[in-house]
Amino acid sequence: MDYLKRDHAVEAALQFITKHFPHCDGALLAGSVIRGEAIETSDLDIVVFDKNQKTA
Repeated sequence: MDYLKRDHAVEAALQFITKHFPHCDGALLAGSVIRGEAIETSDLDIVVFDKNQKTA
């Protein structure tokens, strides 16, 4: 995966987090996208940290 595709994935993750978890304490994008191994059907592995959520 080239850097432009990775940047697109990071932007998509940021938009998702902003929309669904606007008050979270932090988030990580992980998996094949960050490792540079993503393919066309790869998903975004997002870990959200939110002290206000009682369960995972």
